[in-house]
Amino acid sequence: MQLSDSARNAIRAWLSPGTGSESGCKTAAVLTCVAAPLPTDAFRPSYCDTTQKIYCADSIRWDRLPNLPKVSSMTVSKLREWSGHFYSSPWLDACFFGFDAPTDYMTHYSAETGRAVGIATLFLACDFTQAQKDSLMTGLLQYGIDLWGIVRGCNASRGWPAHGGHGTGRKWAMMFSGIMLNDPEMTEPTVTYPELRIGEDMQTLYDSGWTGATVVYAGHQGVWNGEPVSTTPGWGPYEHLLPSQWYCCESGYTIPLGEGYRRCCTSHAWIGEALAVRIMHAEGSWDHPAFFDYVDRWMTEEDSSFVRIILQTGGWDFTADWEAQGAAWDNIVNDMWAAYRNHLPSPAIEDNRKVFSLSKQPALNVFPNPFNPTVVIRLLNAMGPAGIDIFSVTGARVATFQDIRDGKIVWNAGNHPSGLYLVKIRVKGQTRVKRIQLIK
Repeated sequence: MQLSDSARNAIRAWLSPGTGSESGCKTAAVLTCVAAPLPTDAFRPSYCDTTQKIYCADSIRWDRLPNLPKVSSMTVSKLREWSGHFYSSPWLDACFFGFDAPTDYMTHYSAETGRAVGIATLFLACDFTQAQKDSLMTGLLQYGIDLWGIVRGCNASRGWPAHGGHGTGRKWAMMFSGIMLNDPEMTEPTVTYPELRIGEDMQTLYDSGWTGATVVYAGHQGVWNGEPVSTTPGWGPYEHLLPSQWYCCESGYTIPLGEGYRRCCTSHAWIGEALAVRIMHAEGSWDHPAFFDYVDRWMTEEDSSFVRIILQTGGWDFTADWEAQGAAWDNIVNDMWAAYRNHLPSPAIEDNRKVFSLSKQPALNVFPNPFNPTVVIRLLNAMGPAGIDIFSVTGARVATFQDIRDGKIVWNAGNHPSGLYLVKIRVKGQTRVKRIQLIK
C-alpha cells in the first residue's frame, strides 16, 4: 500500500506532539533469505527468529473477533489512517528506548506503542467489514510476529521491562497475534517464557495504597519476582507511603519520579489495551490480573482530593486534565470504555477463554507492613470451583483454600518465615503451580 504525502504527515502528527524521536532511523525495510518459495499469503518471518517460523493469512481466525457496534469516534477514514500506521513498512523494535524506531510511521516512545496497539485492536473488534480491516490486521499481526521472533530468538533474555513508559505495548501485540494465528505459545508469552519481562506487569501489583486502593503502581522500574528492581531511591514502589514520604528531587527531577511517570507516561496508555484484552476475554492468557485491576482503579477512582493533598504536601501540581485519573488520552478509547467496559460481549468462541489464571507475581504487602504481610491471589474466569494450596519449599502445606470461585483469596503470611513458597491451583482437572517470594 502506497501512502500519500498527506497520509505520511498525518502519521507523523500521530507521534507524540512536541517531542522528538531519539531514533536516527527514518524508514526501514527487511530483506529475508529463505530456503524455498513461500506461500503467496505468508507473513514475513520475524527478523530475529532464526527458525524462520512461517504464518499465513489463511490461518487468521477472524471468527475469534467480536463484531461490536462501532462508537461514533470510529470512522472508516480513521480506520484507514490506523492501517497506514501499521501496514506501511516494518516496525523495528529490537533496541530498547526506541533507538531503531522508523520515525516516518512508527511510534518512538512505548507509551504511544501501547496506545497504538490498544486502539488498533479496538478497531478490529468492531463491525467494520473484513475487507476494511484487512490491512490493519495484516500490519498488526506482522508486528506481533516480529516481536515474538525477538522473544524466541533472544530466549526472552530481557523483553521490554519497566522503565518509565518504555516497557509498554508489546505483550498485547504478541498475544493478539497468537490468538488470531492460533499459536498457543505466542498467546501466552509470559507463560511460555516465565522470565520475559513486561513493563505493564512489573509496574502493577496488589498492595495497600495511601488512597485506600488495593492495587498500586509499582514505580519507575517496578517489581520483579516480588522484589523492587532498583535500589535507587524513588525508582521503586511508593504508593504505600503518604505523599509527604515520597522521595523526590534526584538529579534532574523536581517531582516524585514514580508519580510523575504514573500520570504522564504509563496509566493513560494502558486503558485501550486492557479494554481490548477484556473484550477478547484474554485476561487469563495475560496472566497478571493486577494490571486489569489497576486500570479499573485508574478509570474509576476519583482522585481530585488526592491531587490536592499531593499539591499541599510537596508543591507538585497534577491538576492538568492529561494527568488526572478517569480517562485515557484518546477519545476512541474513552468512548469504547464507556460503551463496553461494563457490557463485555460473550466470548466469540469458547476456546478463547482460559479455565483459570493465577497472577504471575502475587504481590506481598511487605512495603507498608513488613510484620503482617499478606499475599493476594486473584482468579479470573475460573469456571469454579477451584482449590488453592500453598506449600513451603520443604513440601509442607501451610495454607489451603477450598471451593474458590471468581474473585480473590488473601493469605495471611505473618506467621511464616521469609523464603520461597509454591502456590498450587486446581480447577476442572487442571493444575498450575506458581512460585512466590515472601520477603520480611
